Amino acid sequence: MADEVSSGVVTFLEREQLYVILLNHGHFLSHPKGHVEEGEDYRQAAIRELKEETNLELQEMSGSVIESITYTFQSHNKDEGLVEKTVHFFAGIAKDTNKIETSFEHEGYKLVLASKAHDRITFDGDQEAFDAALHWYYHKDQ
Repeated sequence: MADEVSSGVVTFLEREQLYVILLNHGHFLSHPKGHVEEGEDYRQAAIRELKEETNLELQEMSGSVIESITYTFQSHNKDEGLVEKTVHFFAGIAKDTNKIETSFEHEGYKLVLASKAHDRITFDGDQEAFDAALHWYYHKDQ
């Protein structure tokens, strides 16, 4: 079994209400995330992936990982078999200055009210990361 390590950001956008940005992968919605490249730490990878996948930058970010999830999936390369992936999530608030532009890897995005986002997120681990990020958001100034 191959191992992968990724990093991502549960990304909030503050407008008239609080929103979370979810990427549309066609058959599921999830947070911006991607592989940690050589020489990067988890934080650097999360910031880079957010920019690459959404064109957004952060105005504020959690100081440490808020949730780590691990799951197994079938590799697209059938010779590789199963892959065990660990994703380290941060929480962040996006600057509302850039137009959201998704990368070629996605079929767009959904801007979902934070109050309704938990049930819109497809996978349990991503829901857990969202819940941890929401807790960070409401307690970050304490």
